[in-house]
Amino acid sequence: MQLNFRSHDTGSNYTKVTMNKYSSQISLIFSFINTFLLLPLFLSQFYVAAYKMYTFGRLLDGCEVAVKRLFEYTSNKEKQFLNEIEILARVVHPNLVLLYGCTSLISRETMIVYEYVSNGSLYDHLHGNKATSEKLPWNIRMRIAVETADALKYLHASTIVHIDIKSSNILLNAECHVKVADFGLSRIFPINKSRVLTTPQGTSGCLDPEYKKTEELTYKSDVFSFGVVLIELITCLRAYDISRKEEDVVLYEMAMKKFQNQTLTDIVDHTLDFNSDSKENQMINGVAELAFRCLQISSDMRPTMEDVLENLLNIQGLNEIQAEAGSSSNPNDEIKLLNNDQASLFPS
Repeated sequence: MQLNFRSHDTGSNYTKVTMNKYSSQISLIFSFINTFLLLPLFLSQFYVAAYKMYTFGRLLDGCEVAVKRLFEYTSNKEKQFLNEIEILARVVHPNLVLLYGCTSLISRETMIVYEYVSNGSLYDHLHGNKATSEKLPWNIRMRIAVETADALKYLHASTIVHIDIKSSNILLNAECHVKVADFGLSRIFPINKSRVLTTPQGTSGCLDPEYKKTEELTYKSDVFSFGVVLIELITCLRAYDISRKEEDVVLYEMAMKKFQNQTLTDIVDHTLDFNSDSKENQMINGVAELAFRCLQISSDMRPTMEDVLENLLNIQGLNEIQAEAGSSSNPNDEIKLLNNDQASLFPS
């Protein structure tokens, strides 16, 4: 079976080869799948979606991998599957899931081999089977926001729009560092183009409403979806939840009403030290203000991912800034979290 492969030890650019240091190991993996002999090499099937199956495995050198297999062949599903291969072949970033290998178009089955990300998704930690009574501490949530923004900034600089940014596509490793995944819907933009007409695709509660209405996909569509993730980090509420009141099913709509009424504190996650820790209070306030800007209905009113990342880094560095401000000889020095003059969205 012919494979396309990228070595996992160097992170080098994607190349099409038939033999290299790891190709025999990956050939063995695909051979095991094709003959349905999943043990002992494969330990468990850990996720089944509508058209793809993920299986955990380990290469002979101990490297853990995830294998995604397309098992429902429709033109649309196959297009998404192959699109993910094309996108991941172009990118290398510490906060993007790494492609190790894939079958070629002439192979009997379509499969992709990724690095295995062991700690589930952000969705799992906020809402799912990894959620605990204490949830994720704020410093970890802040880092997740920064690393996700950094990955999106990199994608946009590479003329790629993810389209389906949501908490379940933000994977976390054992140290809770981010690996953005699932590029089946992603689009590569032509150089010097900032808008592309395309049929709206995405996830309810995370999809850019302007994109849905106009069918014009822009880089700012990812910015909107990232704004929804920021609200999830602050509130620990699902982006779309039919168990809530009808007017509150969509989280960003509920949050925008809270923003406008300066009552966002009503839905801030109670496990955070929002009321007792002044630094954390200011940081959450800063992230809320940034989310408000990302969630503007008009894409022209939203910041770029470069601006978003810069603001998040400023907010993340609040502790160091305040420490320096405390020793300042000028008691009137002000700490500005964001590059705008918007008032606090929380009541004083």
